[in-house]
Amino acid sequence: MLKKRRKPHLRRKRIPTSILLRSKKKTCPFKEAGIDRIDYKDVELLKGYVTQGGKIIPSRISGVCAANQPDNQESIDIKT
Repeated sequence: MLKKRRKPHLRRKRIPTSILLRSKKKTCPFKEAGIDRIDYKDVELLKGYVTQGGKIIPSRISGVCAANQPDNQESIDIKT
């Protein structure tokens, strides 16, 4: 009796969990609010971008775009 040949098994590629858990892309809060220039005197606005220890929150976490991040850092540095 002849043995039945098996077809080669194709493995299904798994989708990494990091892709599945990824949320929507962050948008720049300054562009959303229509702020053209970040003012160093606006303390309430800048409080959200500084930790309790006084460190500036990075743009990948805060969602600030690359064009506004240097202005954000400069205005925080002036204030502190």
